[in-house]
Amino acid sequence: MAKQSTTKKKKSTDPTQLKGRRFGRVLTKLGVLTRDQVHEALSIQKVARKKGDRKKIGEIMLEMGIITDVEIQKALAGQSGLAWVELEIDSIPQLAFDTLPVESATTYQIAPVDYDESTKLLTIALKSPDNYRAADDLRLLMGFKVVAVVSPPEQIDEIIKKRYSSGGPSMADMMADLDASDVGKFDSDDESTDLTKLASAASDNKIVRLINLVLLQAIKDKASDIHFEPFEDEFKMRYRIDGILYEMVPPPMHLAMPIVSRVKIMANLDISERRLPQDG
Repeated sequence: MAKQSTTKKKKSTDPTQLKGRRFGRVLTKLGVLTRDQVHEALSIQKVARKKGDRKKIGEIMLEMGIITDVEIQKALAGQSGLAWVELEIDSIPQLAFDTLPVESATTYQIAPVDYDESTKLLTIALKSPDNYRAADDLRLLMGFKVVAVVSPPEQIDEIIKKRYSSGGPSMADMMADLDASDVGKFDSDDESTDLTKLASAASDNKIVRLINLVLLQAIKDKASDIHFEPFEDEFKMRYRIDGILYEMVPPPMHLAMPIVSRVKIMANLDISERRLPQDG
């Protein structure tokens, strides 16, 4: 084991060069194992499979005592083209915590690593490279560039526990805040609505946060679809789970247009078009 540790320190490999490579090849590139060790493990796996044992190569290497669980995680990250980063909560800038909302951190079980305000680049840490959806969803929800790395799950858990344990605002709290906010009021029947003001209202931080919370809740509950339904004197938000529609806390009626426009902006639709159906 001491030999592996010494070799490992000598190598620093760009994760993009590891993407898509075989597991054993990634380990040799990282300096964790030699080719001979990988071939020995593959030979053991071949014999085991003839006997009906379908163990993965990583499990066999663990049993051989030539790699650790952490080295497996690093190799899997490399296979996905993601860097492995050890986290220290005190080294993460406050701006990164402020940028990643609590509902996003807890829903996706991720932690912020860094945030570059000038380029709007948010770096997040995943527990597993399989959680690639988190980065994709955050790009859509927050409008940021998002880069993902992989970090030890226990370190991410510790950060969530220490910095996000208080939880975010409830849907009811957010609705009450919106009702008292200065986000502009719009009449859905008024054809002469100022599109510049409407776009500005749709991009208001409170509206963005509300829509993100709605979408994250739907994702968490495995909803198949979400309905934003403006009626004559009320505005409903509902989502469907296993064929049943569940109603969320309704937002103030005067915010119907900013909310619908926010969804249109996220879907790259024309916010000025209110008569014809659009696909996004």
